[in-house]
Amino acid sequence: MSNATLHIRNLGSFFVGGQEYEISGQPTFETTIAKGCTPSRLDPNGQFEAGQMYVQFIELEQPQARWPLVFVHGGGMTGACWETTPDGRPGMHHYFLRHGHNTYVCDGVERGRASWAQYPHIYAGQPQFRTKQQAWESFRFGPNYPTREVWPGQQFPVEAFDIFMKQAVPRWTCNDALAEAAYAALLAKLGKSVILAHSQGCGQILNVVQQHPERVAAVILLEPSGAPDTAGVDLTQLRDIPFLVIWGDNLDAGETWWPEFYRNVTAWAGKLSQANVPVTWLELPKLGIHGNSHILIMDRNADDIAALIQNWMSQQGLLHFTA
Repeated sequence: MSNATLHIRNLGSFFVGGQEYEISGQPTFETTIAKGCTPSRLDPNGQFEAGQMYVQFIELEQPQARWPLVFVHGGGMTGACWETTPDGRPGMHHYFLRHGHNTYVCDGVERGRASWAQYPHIYAGQPQFRTKQQAWESFRFGPNYPTREVWPGQQFPVEAFDIFMKQAVPRWTCNDALAEAAYAALLAKLGKSVILAHSQGCGQILNVVQQHPERVAAVILLEPSGAPDTAGVDLTQLRDIPFLVIWGDNLDAGETWWPEFYRNVTAWAGKLSQANVPVTWLELPKLGIHGNSHILIMDRNADDIAALIQNWMSQQGLLHFTA
């Protein structure tokens, strides 16, 4: 990857989505807000903002891509997943900046700098916290966490697994509607954009794409863990949007839900194809690329995968030049 100086026109952040909520009827309690302060009573009742999303952007002086690139993370993660990898390599965010894209990296509703809200007063359910064993086995690093056994040819930098787990955050299973409303607000603000989504984020953003196809230039899905309900949806309205779906290795190993995810997304992609929506389907092992985990955005060959994406974007006419 080039180490040439990046010429940045603007960088910053903003929030989109969310609304005011009111909590009432809760008891006050005594607390100390700072060391050495006199205890005081805190009233948890009042108005709060919740359901918002945080977006960090970097705009180049001379972008080479025609539309903004929006990064959508997966479950129990934040926009940090696109940044430096756990073993210290530049992440996909860095790659696409270096290749001429204006970037918008999201911390979705309830995650990272978007913050979270009281439950059950605002969020209907409790948060879920992923254990290290669940991550090791469900992300297809290996079949056995206690022994840290890995799948043959594993591309994820498992020596940095403990560092990787430090970026894990709680997730709720009741907030898809809030998340999708925030993504819709982001696309309304940006105008037409290219979407790069991973895992849970794929299902959320696809619902938005079906509702607002005019705001989307292309969609790239990395190991989607779900597909939207297409009942009552006119899929022909997506014909001008190219889709790219990428899968890693060992989908039939370990956790049983990966074959189910794969079948569901395959069925959805088939419906798109029947409606003459352009879908490119890449299974990395069939390309001779082996060992990729579910977290292929951090795998050792992540730059190679990013290059596949960049070349595909060039082929779809999404760049101002030929990659």
